[in-house]
Amino acid sequence: MSSHNIDSSGATFEDLAIDDTLTDLERVVRYVHSNIALQRVIHVRMLEETAVAAGSDLPRQIPHVAAYPALYDSFEKTVEAIVPVLEPLVSDAEFVVRQHLAGQFPGLCKVHLVESGGDVGYKLVLDKMVPLLNRLVTDVQAEVRHIATDSVVLVAGVIKPEDQGQHILTLVLPLAHEDGDEQMRITAVPTLHTFLRLAKDDIWGVRKACAESLSDFAMTLSGPTRARVLAPLFSTFATDQSKWVRIAAYQQLGPLIATLSRDGVSDVLVTAFTNMATKPSTLLLGGAEADIKFHCAYNYPAVAATVGPT
Repeated sequence: MSSHNIDSSGATFEDLAIDDTLTDLERVVRYVHSNIALQRVIHVRMLEETAVAAGSDLPRQIPHVAAYPALYDSFEKTVEAIVPVLEPLVSDAEFVVRQHLAGQFPGLCKVHLVESGGDVGYKLVLDKMVPLLNRLVTDVQAEVRHIATDSVVLVAGVIKPEDQGQHILTLVLPLAHEDGDEQMRITAVPTLHTFLRLAKDDIWGVRKACAESLSDFAMTLSGPTRARVLAPLFSTFATDQSKWVRIAAYQQLGPLIATLSRDGVSDVLVTAFTNMATKPSTLLLGGAEADIKFHCAYNYPAVAATVGPT
């Protein structure tokens, strides 16, 4: 994390003193609301370890922690203390507070909520934690966005495949659509392997959403990476078992080619594009041949400008 000097010169000794009669959990909850930014930073950095320690007596991997009243009571008390302080911290005036907060999400989600809380904790991750993380991913400060994006990748690892599309893909893809904000699009780069995993999702709607975003996501990557990773991914989408994924792939082929350098456009991509006009019936598009011809004609100038004379 980048360093950022927080001015605490106006704080008195009493302001900076810590009440040592408090438990760790009570201390964190109190001092993340401190008027002293340095106090907030210090205690934000303690959120994960405090939550995990408070729930350390809970057995791991309990499918239904609510079925065990004593265990659930301990888990619930920690959640009731920690989760409510997160929302105001997401909007903290000091970006370094938000930056350190973003780094706490993977541990809070994986170790405390999912491993200790089972189904109850998992639902909290989806309903509370992911929306808060989304706000940090789109923060005005680049330093916050970068840490939050790394956290998204880690949090995605605890999200079930059937929930990835709704909760992770919808968080990642808008970054690639930020045409007027290069820095925001760059924020999406670390999520590439998450995008690639979602592109292989068992749910066809998730794969279709990825196919529809091929050209937008390409703009977040370097030229060589576009050609090396996304061009082959088009071929995967174009032969998908779902016709809707195949259609989306061909609709995106022209715009995808337009993002590549001339050397990055393979013969496979050129052939696929020309087949949209000359052999649409061979593409197994289930009645969408006329639409695909339109997309070919519409994108032809951009493709021709990229490929050049042959």
